[in-house]
Amino acid sequence: MSTVSDTLKLALRHHEIGQLQQAEELYREALRIDPQHPHGLHLLGVACHQQGKNQEAVGYFDLAIPLAEPTAEIYNNRAAARLSAGQIDEAIEDCRRALEINPHYFLAHNNLAHALNELERYEEAEQSCRRAMDLERESAAVHLNLGRALKGQGKLAEAFESYQQAAVLDPGKAETFNNLGNIYRQDDKLDEAVAAYEEALRIKPDYVEAINNLGRALNRQEKNDEALACFHRALELKPDFVPVLASLAGYHEKANQLEEALDYIDRGRKIAPEHPRLNIVQAKCEGRRGDFAGAVARIERVVAAAGDRLAEETRAEAYFQLGRFYDRMEEADKAFHWFQEGNRLADAKATRLGVDRETIHSEDRIAAELFHPAWIESWTPAPPYPREETPVFMTGFPRSGTTLIDQILDTHPKLQTMEERPTIGELKREILSYGSPSAWTLASLMPEHFDHLRAVYFRTVNRFLQHQPGLLLIDRNPFMARDAALAHRIFPDTRFIFVVRHPCDVCLSCLMQNFGMHSGTVNFFTLENTAAFYDEVMRLWQHYVRVLPIDYHMIRYEDLLDDFEGETRRLLDYLGVGWDESVYRHTEHAKTRNVRTASYHQVVEPLYRRARYRWQRYAKQLAPVMDVLRPYIEYYGYDGVDG
Repeated sequence: MSTVSDTLKLALRHHEIGQLQQAEELYREALRIDPQHPHGLHLLGVACHQQGKNQEAVGYFDLAIPLAEPTAEIYNNRAAARLSAGQIDEAIEDCRRALEINPHYFLAHNNLAHALNELERYEEAEQSCRRAMDLERESAAVHLNLGRALKGQGKLAEAFESYQQAAVLDPGKAETFNNLGNIYRQDDKLDEAVAAYEEALRIKPDYVEAINNLGRALNRQEKNDEALACFHRALELKPDFVPVLASLAGYHEKANQLEEALDYIDRGRKIAPEHPRLNIVQAKCEGRRGDFAGAVARIERVVAAAGDRLAEETRAEAYFQLGRFYDRMEEADKAFHWFQEGNRLADAKATRLGVDRETIHSEDRIAAELFHPAWIESWTPAPPYPREETPVFMTGFPRSGTTLIDQILDTHPKLQTMEERPTIGELKREILSYGSPSAWTLASLMPEHFDHLRAVYFRTVNRFLQHQPGLLLIDRNPFMARDAALAHRIFPDTRFIFVVRHPCDVCLSCLMQNFGMHSGTVNFFTLENTAAFYDEVMRLWQHYVRVLPIDYHMIRYEDLLDDFEGETRRLLDYLGVGWDESVYRHTEHAKTRNVRTASYHQVVEPLYRRARYRWQRYAKQLAPVMDVLRPYIEYYGYDGVDG
């Protein structure tokens, strides 16, 4: 007959080589002989925890502790099981008991850090990690916990280093690559984020958090079908996983599918009523249905409850949404305050990421000096290109109304529009790759160069759009006014649609947007910088149309609102495609497209005038920049009107 001691020895042998189920059966056999054997209860708890039976494991530790001499190990093991079971406060208590018995117990310090991270007590978690690292520096687990604690405090560069060290120490840990992906995604390095999430999933294919995060990164890359597939896959694996319910809610709100968004919000908030992202998406839906006061109250509760623990990306979205809702309530001072707070976060992020703030301005200065009549006279002739195949460029300035006109034109059966793609940027890079100074190259292009550059342009178009033969391509990019001369050089017969809106409304609206981060949008963090950039771009455009035979049609946003059919007819006549009644259906058409810009929720509404001359409510805030903007107010014909 086997004794308890013999059975436990055999169980331990199985346990040590990873045969957990056999070990568990033998521990149970030993406990049938002696149900109150403290060591057997402890080891059975460990085996259950290692198999994911955490609540059962806690029960066995509870039975063992009163029977055994208290040790740091048993309290730490119960803490680990409680952590996995979601009993965070109890786990912290057990870690502290373990450390009272043995202050130098590395595992207890690390588990305590893990638990504190779960409660978002990141500074305390960092302290526990530092104590653990004093005892054991070569632990991937402690570097993983330290990275999380640092990220929670906004110390992203340090967090990234910790995650990288964890990956070196244990390259087989999926959680490390998921966390690296999160840092990359927060820093807008989406290709790197996708690669990190994919590595996490190579190691652990059913890792729900990484599947959801991969979907979020793909969604920001506008790979919408792939993103949606990730979200649904994550939901299949874990139907009550609140972060993926929040991702799906956000996805459908952005796609203007509010009923679907609200369904996911309802499912998520039954599980986690105060989840920040769910509540922010719900506030967006409430705002889109006119309940601005309710939306404001909801977001303010989120901000107050989370405090400094609210993730940077979520916090910025909350601030900008508060600004927009207060604007709709015509409370200009409160709205402007929240726009300033959102832009303060964006400015800090741009600094952290090292976004280039100077090159764009030096390029504009060089272009203004370079494009002068004598130099233009030296240009080699450009070979002709079929006018019907030559793209038309739509530009102006961000927030001038280009998205609305894009949606109107794309409904026309003879037109196809493309939203804000780097087509001219690719041409600039190609010209620079020739090796000669770009000014010399641009002036001296040979026929084969034109052929090549035009091929590069359309190859870039085809990366983003299935261009349909026979349709006139409208390439819309509000920043493209800066590069109008280059577009004209490559396609001399091209035409431009130049969209204008009241300069004060344009600058104010730029300040109100939570734009993606690049060298152009970093100019929009203050009204002063926005107005200075507007002045720079408008000066450059006006210079181009003076020195080059640029063919353009100007349309004012406000005139379109006042006379939709008349202004649209004149624009279509300029494009040579004639009137078509389909343009009246632009709102319905917008609902079928993935609108990439900040106007996605506006272009699906019927034409409205609420944003027309909105700047008047913000006259106090705009006063410091009026001297900069006044020349353009007069130039574009707004002087002396009610705006």
